[in-house]
Amino acid sequence: MQGRKWGKLRINKSPSNIGIYASMIRLIEELSLMGYGYSFDVVGDMAIESVLCNHRHIIERSVKNSGGATPEQLLRIKSLTFVRGISSLDMVYSPTTSIPNIPSMAELKGVLSDAIKRVNDDYHIEIVRDYNNGKPAGFNIKHSKSSDLNFKVNISLHKRNFKSYCEHTSFNNIMFRCEEPTSLALEKVSALSGDASIIKAKDLLDLYQLSQLGMYVTKDFVILLSVCDFNLSSLGNFSIFKKHKGTLKSAYEKLEINPIDNSVQKPPFEEVYNRVRAFLQPFMSGEYKESDYCWKPLDVKWEKR
Repeated sequence: MQGRKWGKLRINKSPSNIGIYASMIRLIEELSLMGYGYSFDVVGDMAIESVLCNHRHIIERSVKNSGGATPEQLLRIKSLTFVRGISSLDMVYSPTTSIPNIPSMAELKGVLSDAIKRVNDDYHIEIVRDYNNGKPAGFNIKHSKSSDLNFKVNISLHKRNFKSYCEHTSFNNIMFRCEEPTSLALEKVSALSGDASIIKAKDLLDLYQLSQLGMYVTKDFVILLSVCDFNLSSLGNFSIFKKHKGTLKSAYEKLEINPIDNSVQKPPFEEVYNRVRAFLQPFMSGEYKESDYCWKPLDVKWEKR
């Protein structure tokens, strides 16, 4: 898979969220402009949000070119833009020189402090967790006057090339790297395949949103599985997802997607579950290993290429 460039990042946020969201994007911008011999690549919720914002116009154009949208297709487009309450910015430290310069916690705090001051001079940063034993470094971004927590920053050390990235352009035309859709979707497929007693309803909702996009082919998932911390037999048997739908529904109904804005509504559980089940079909059957399928988001099915 090759790195891709996507369009300009579009923000579609409620007034209650736009300040925090914009601050996160501005922090990403400032970090991308610093020349320290390393960069910070965006992963997690913010990566999903960036991917969805960038692709909304592509999906709208696809529907228009297909001769008009059904109510179900319009619902799927709308589902891309319901406001998610993102409380943390997750990034991966990535060296840009041949000899990695892994920063100390003090240096990392200094870099983040310099960047956040350029975003808002009233913000300050606190260390809440050192990175060790595979755990990311954790920081709180707070308002200096009120001590209110604005958002969290988690930074993981980049040890293996287990994620795939593409380039994004922020609303200030500054480039930054972001985890790309197939890599994000694979993480959610893996999470939903597990046999743990609890599957996170959030992973179900994340994959529902990512499934609105149409660039997925099964061969790309096989490639990613071969170069990351997985192997081709590492996906679980999806037993919890298939056999405990009621438990998953209960967890989904309790899931708060935006504690700040109570007017934000989740899509109906049946719509979410059925769409995700269709997306998971070749992974549940194992066909993804041998067959070359592409995902058709408007038809909600995989087709052979």
